[in-house]
Amino acid sequence: MWKSSTRKYLFKANTTALEYQAEHAPLLIDVTLKPNIVSRGTVERDPTCTPTEFITCLRPVTATYPDPTAWFSLKVINTGTGQIVAQDGYGRSMTSASRCISRQSHPGMYRIEMTGNRLSAVVRLRVATLIPHIFLFRFGLLLCMPSCGECFFFRPAGKDQGECQLHGPVEAGRDAGRCPSGHSGHGSSRTGKGARVFHRWAQIR
Repeated sequence: MWKSSTRKYLFKANTTALEYQAEHAPLLIDVTLKPNIVSRGTVERDPTCTPTEFITCLRPVTATYPDPTAWFSLKVINTGTGQIVAQDGYGRSMTSASRCISRQSHPGMYRIEMTGNRLSAVVRLRVATLIPHIFLFRFGLLLCMPSCGECFFFRPAGKDQGECQLHGPVEAGRDAGRCPSGHSGHGSSRTGKGARVFHRWAQIR
């Protein structure tokens, strides 16, 4: 399953950083961005007026939109090696997507550096625990399944989409042989013996 931590940051042309020790993999860094909203007053012509009417048909309007000067930069560094393992961002010459997701496949200490202006960021860190893998493999409860959508750890999140509780967002129809855990097309079926025994084990624990 997942162990998670969530925190909100405000950016006004500043930099902040945090470090996280991922005891197990994968580590999922999920950043949701919300640019400041700005408003601008202007005037527009009332479309119901006749062509001869102009000045008397002008009316004030206020337009609101995300601040076009907002930007954000994300850098993930493996402090053990000093290597930059991921970079992403929003605004300027970067993407216009308001969400940055980075998935690290190895345990270790990670430094997450964030710089931005005129926006807020909700940072959610999630790391998978080892218990499901150890339990299922040790007691031989892996059952054949054709796709990720049939896995015990899959949770639907829209049409043909979902989230693996071990590895994050995934398509329901993805072949189980592509599982990052290396199950080679095998996993714990939500409807099979593995699911029943796992549920009973979780209750006892």
